[in-house]
Amino acid sequence: MLKALRTEAGWSKADLAEKIGSDARQVSRYENNKVAPGLEAVIRMAETFNVSVDALRQRRTTATQCPQQPRRRTAG
Repeated sequence: MLKALRTEAGWSKADLAEKIGSDARQVSRYENNKVAPGLEAVIRMAETFNVSVDALRQRRTTATQCPQQPRRRTAG
């Protein structure tokens, strides 16, 4: 959904990257669910798009689920 918000705003990946203090490659990774943004990046994106963090997170998980990291087994 990040891509939808970005294109709706009429911004390139580089435009959004500049606004959130990142780079276009990282924005691409976020949009393609290659990597999940950290909390600081999510906050900057929410502020940039004038939406709540919850709304941004909900849009992201509703559109496509992030691949989950395999859980590590602990000795026990």
